[in-house]
Amino acid sequence: MALMEIQPPQLGWASEHEENDTAQALDASFAQILNALMSDEISAAVAIHHFKKASILAMQQYRESASSLLHRAAHYIHARRIASELESQAASWQLLQHLYCSGYTPAGDSLAGAADAGGLQTYREQVAGIVNENPDLRRCAQVVCWLESLAAQRLQEAPAVRFAHHEGLWRETLLTSGTAAGTIELDPDAPSRGKLKLAAGDVKGEERLAAQLWQLIRAGKVREACQLCCQAGQAWRCLSLAGGGEWGPLPVGEAAAEAAQQVDQQAAADELSWQVEGG
Repeated sequence: MALMEIQPPQLGWASEHEENDTAQALDASFAQILNALMSDEISAAVAIHHFKKASILAMQQYRESASSLLHRAAHYIHARRIASELESQAASWQLLQHLYCSGYTPAGDSLAGAADAGGLQTYREQVAGIVNENPDLRRCAQVVCWLESLAAQRLQEAPAVRFAHHEGLWRETLLTSGTAAGTIELDPDAPSRGKLKLAAGDVKGEERLAAQLWQLIRAGKVREACQLCCQAGQAWRCLSLAGGGEWGPLPVGEAAAEAAQQVDQQAAADELSWQVEGG
């Protein structure tokens, strides 16, 4: 049986009978995959992939159906609940993929070493090697890869968040403090040093920026978070986030792959020289 023949269930909401048919159709899809697995027609890795795919397709169809049921509150809530359960189920299959079917080293396997370094490695290369070789650390890194991939998916599905250029400069607080307290200082520590509170508008802006930065960081997108800080006029926050490098102290998963592509031998040599100079 070719696995491409497996089709997602067709969902209907005209009657309770059709809803039962939907559940049976999803069970039939899973049974078809399991039958192919037990007949040795597909591998366990392929089966897990298609279990996840079937769950995602069913979830998407439930969400689409729910969008047309806003005038029927009970049915809408029920559809959203089932979609949420299917999303969790798909996430579980995805975790199994990362733990047992990924076939790659979570901390990266193509780090660019410095040329003519005499076998010396940067701290990041050393730590990546330890993580990839230690079974417990490797599994922890694979779980982090899974969590970051889930966060990245949610970030991609969410509406785009726009920030104006230099939106994080606390202009409202600057105007208020300049007229009320006779000061024009507004470095990052100025409010606490001068015992001033940020203006209400700036507080909302800070919360909005912090929320987006958190979404990026939990998705493993430290580099994009740093770029957003600079765009918003908070380069000081970018330096704080980039203390471990553009991709964080130890990138894993997609971030590790991106770092391996971007960090060339010259960059590795510079990092190694700074490391040697620093002792």
